Amino acid sequence: STTRGRLQQVPTNDQLLADAIAASGKVVLGQTTFGDKRDYKGEPPRTSFATVGDDPVPFLERGFTVLRPLPILDQAAAGRGLVSLSEKYFDGIVRQVPTVISADDGLLYPSLALEMLRVKLGGRTIGIRTDKTTGGINEIFVRPPRSRDRYVVRTDSGGQVWVYFRPHESFQNAYISATDILNDRVPKEKLAGKLALVGTSATGLL
Repeated sequence: STTRGRLQQVPTNDQLLADAIAASGKVVLGQTTFGDKRDYKGEPPRTSFATVGDDPVPFLERGFTVLRPLPILDQAAAGRGLVSLSEKYFDGIVRQVPTVISADDGLLYPSLALEMLRVKLGGRTIGIRTDKTTGGINEIFVRPPRSRDRYVVRTDSGGQVWVYFRPHESFQNAYISATDILNDRVPKEKLAGKLALVGTSATGLL
């Protein structure tokens, strides 16, 4: 019974990961969409939006149910963003990606890139300016705290951006092995001030 009690006091791997995420204070978790229904019992997404002008929903990419992170990880993160592609093209070539998606629960969710920008700037809300007389969304913006300036993300009228492709050899040196990180083989200056993407290969690990 003593051994069992000690084992019950050992934190789970999810708790250890959540503690590390909370200690950083800058981690943005990935989310994705999937076809099954999921009831979050009225829990709204943690990233808020402010709409200026007309309703942006008719112009945004429509998604299915958003698969959110585990609650213990979700609560520890500074942000959470969607990893999603546009459904405008069906030839297997990615040309555009949505910066904001309207899910089937009627709520708005930011893309991973847009949410990373919000967290980096310290903004609390993402703004969307829409004018249906001009065809849709005019701009998406983030305002840093205690600042009159806004960081504007230029998109098309559907809130999508064109992907900037460049040769693989121009950025392949930016890849860093997780093994090197865990074994302290990466100089701190290589990551200092950078936005790092931690890649996984399974939806459940987002």
